[in-house]
Amino acid sequence: MIRPFALRHVLPLLPIAIATGVIVTCALVALALQNEIAHQKTTFASQSRLLHDAVAQRLTATEEVARSLVTLFNASSQVDADEFRLFASETLRRFPYIRSLLYLPLVQDRDRRAFERGMREDGYATFSVTERQRDGHAPAPRRNLYFPIQLIEPYGPAAAREIGRDLLAETVSGQAILWAVDTAGPVMSWPPEREPGAVVYTVFDATYEGWAVPSDLAARRRVINGIVAIRVNAHALLDNLPATDHTLVTLAMHSPRTDEPSVELATSGDTQTDKTWKEWMVASLSRSDDFAIAGQHVALDLQRTLYWGALDHRLIFAAAAIGIALAGLLSVVAQGLASRSKILERANIEIADEVAARTRELAVEKDRALVTLESIGDGVITTDARGRVEYLNPVAERLMACTSGDAAGRDAAGVFAIVHASTRQPADDPVIACLREARVVEVSEPVVLIGRTGAETAVALTVAPIRDRDQRVIGTVLVFRDVTQERAMAEKMTHQATHDALTNLPNRLLLMDRLDQALLRGPWHERLIAVIFLDLDNFKLVNDTLGHDVGDQLLRQVAERLTASVRHGDTVCRLGGDEFVVLLTDIAARDDVLTLAEKIITRLDEPYRLGGQEHFCSVSAGISVAEEAGMTPEGLLKNADVALYRAKESGRSNYQFFSEDMNHHAIKTLQVKTGLRHALDRNELVVHYQPQVALRTGRIIGVEALVRWNHPTKGMIPPMEFIPVAEECGLIFAISAWVLTEACKQATRWRDEGVPTLRMAVNLSGRQFRQTALAQQIRRLLEDVGLDPDGLELELTESTLVKDAEAAIAACKELKAVGVRFAIDDFGTGYSSLSYLKRFPIDTLKVDRSFIKELPGNSDDAAICTAIVAMAHSLNLSVMAEGVETPAQRDFLARTGFDAAQGYLFGHPVPAEQLTALLRADRPPQAA
Repeated sequence: MIRPFALRHVLPLLPIAIATGVIVTCALVALALQNEIAHQKTTFASQSRLLHDAVAQRLTATEEVARSLVTLFNASSQVDADEFRLFASETLRRFPYIRSLLYLPLVQDRDRRAFERGMREDGYATFSVTERQRDGHAPAPRRNLYFPIQLIEPYGPAAAREIGRDLLAETVSGQAILWAVDTAGPVMSWPPEREPGAVVYTVFDATYEGWAVPSDLAARRRVINGIVAIRVNAHALLDNLPATDHTLVTLAMHSPRTDEPSVELATSGDTQTDKTWKEWMVASLSRSDDFAIAGQHVALDLQRTLYWGALDHRLIFAAAAIGIALAGLLSVVAQGLASRSKILERANIEIADEVAARTRELAVEKDRALVTLESIGDGVITTDARGRVEYLNPVAERLMACTSGDAAGRDAAGVFAIVHASTRQPADDPVIACLREARVVEVSEPVVLIGRTGAETAVALTVAPIRDRDQRVIGTVLVFRDVTQERAMAEKMTHQATHDALTNLPNRLLLMDRLDQALLRGPWHERLIAVIFLDLDNFKLVNDTLGHDVGDQLLRQVAERLTASVRHGDTVCRLGGDEFVVLLTDIAARDDVLTLAEKIITRLDEPYRLGGQEHFCSVSAGISVAEEAGMTPEGLLKNADVALYRAKESGRSNYQFFSEDMNHHAIKTLQVKTGLRHALDRNELVVHYQPQVALRTGRIIGVEALVRWNHPTKGMIPPMEFIPVAEECGLIFAISAWVLTEACKQATRWRDEGVPTLRMAVNLSGRQFRQTALAQQIRRLLEDVGLDPDGLELELTESTLVKDAEAAIAACKELKAVGVRFAIDDFGTGYSSLSYLKRFPIDTLKVDRSFIKELPGNSDDAAICTAIVAMAHSLNLSVMAEGVETPAQRDFLARTGFDAAQGYLFGHPVPAEQLTALLRADRPPQAA
């Protein structure tokens, strides 16, 4: 009980104690609230970076999809609807915010009718080039150019109505298309289109003929052949974003003109305004970023409102409790010092518990962050505000061959040394740039990281600033990853697409590009451009006598000698087979071309060391010089080819300059035509037969009939030298009918002589296949000779089938009704499209020798052969290999699943008399 004296002294102090307690409580609560708001700002800054990166990745993904689609069309001469649908389905699955993918070919007015007719033949019965009007679509009026929609995915009734719509005629799309051509890159349409429940914009990019994109506008407009378009649902860009709780996300597109307002593309997140007392607004946080995407500027605005109910109240309540305790303590002091110690002890315990809990939370967060950094597959480096290294994660330590402890305290540039991949010059320090500009720095050009041991790694990297709660830059985080394999694969694919696999010389694609550039540049410098077209004389003899391996060695040695004979800056190219082309630039006079040609021919005429022996192989050359402007690459190369044939006609092992009076093709056609007419009359044509062997049993299951010309003075002439001329002059019908008749008669003779049943394979030329009443002629022939139709197999090339697919399907069905079998000859060298395998009544695929000759050592050819077998067997087709020459090839093909094989290993093409004994014995060839 308080004594009156004590009470009289304590009572005046009570108001002061209570007031002091209230003031202290308010101050502590205010400090705790300020601390919590600062924590929320830091959290918002971290989450906003995640949102920024996620939105940036989705925006740039549309550009990458456009570039990938452009690469697909540039790399292929013809992309059909199935290939486009396969690409689109995977893209739409990966990027749900992409609404549709379109392809718009360039159609000139003179080609419009042919284009419309072709689309109607492809299944679009009412197709025409249209333009959008208020009440629907109407035929487009005549213009110089059109960009109609040819391919669209996903395809449905609504998409079907869009087929043929000319986007060039529409203001927004037309401007974007022209801009895409002018800038040689992806372009975003302006303004975006508003549709029910969505805002849609389109990214356009141009495709060109050939692999490379011309550098100047005039050249691009000359070789552009189409436009790809990516339509994006802007609302879907903001779906399923990370860390969007209580955050309003707004995406807008700036107008290219400064006097026009921006257009809001999409919003997402918290937009609630009616709040309870728990959701009283405490503070508002925001961030804005601009992106340069496909030629347009897109703004990302993030806004978060902090409400009372969303804050962590523990520290605030602890501060209030402390203040109340302090007020009570002061009151108790006023009442008596005895109870003060107990109250202070209780308050200290509460403070210690709160601090300990907060410390444990911070430790858990730190451990989680450290585990994340040490678990990701990218290298991570953190620095302080002066660019000195503070931390390396394990991936960074491995790629840099440097531990975190060794790097700590050193300048980032001294530890993370990068150089430009092309020039090998040191690259600018991205860490310093990030600290100086206080923004994310992404190194876009190819760079190489030089490790501590000198090891080089191709990397892609980004540096972002680290900010404290006051948004001051206190350091950086550098994230990089090893892209060595990706970059090497891209370089390898580019090299393979532009270089010959055997000689590693530039191929036709790269030659035509360099020739086009040289012709554009040559007249301006008043210099000549020349092409030397070279062909090895009697190269086939080398292949036939010494084998294809030795022939390949010869081609490689020729390539080496050509490369060593030309000047720096000239181009040596292999077109295929034994044909080479030398592109000479910066030529002052025709005499310089003559000097170089003589040097090349002299060098190539020297003996070759093949298989341990010396061999000679001369060369013929045709030379064409572009002395005036306006010459095209195709024209210059054609002229050199004409001159080459004149050189061969003149006795080989010489060169000829192209001149306008050359008419070598007509002369040779006349000579061969006359000779073939005599050959038919004088019975100079003969049929040789090459065995076809079942790989499972090793027995002969069929033969292929091959025509030869036994010329009285030139000896045995292979079909490749006279069949093309026969097709041009019409003699192919008589020759093919004679070969087919002789082959069927021989098959009947073998049957009557007791030879086991086998199948006779006969090649059909393109013109013979397309002649009318072919099925009736073959039916009558089989009836006349008494041969079972199943014993005759007709071989066609891929190009013959797809040249006029619908007519070919009808012809095949007529022949199939007769009962004969079909085989695709030289499979893999033509179009190799799955569509015709499903549509044509095919029985056998004959895989071309080019995929067989390097087996089993060539992994690429092995993979292709395995895939062909799996595909063919899934379609119930048998598979035969051509050009089998070694037991190793035969064994590999048998293991892979090939049904049959044909080649020199089993026997050369020989007359029927030589093959009869082997067939009558019904045993495998001796070579097997």
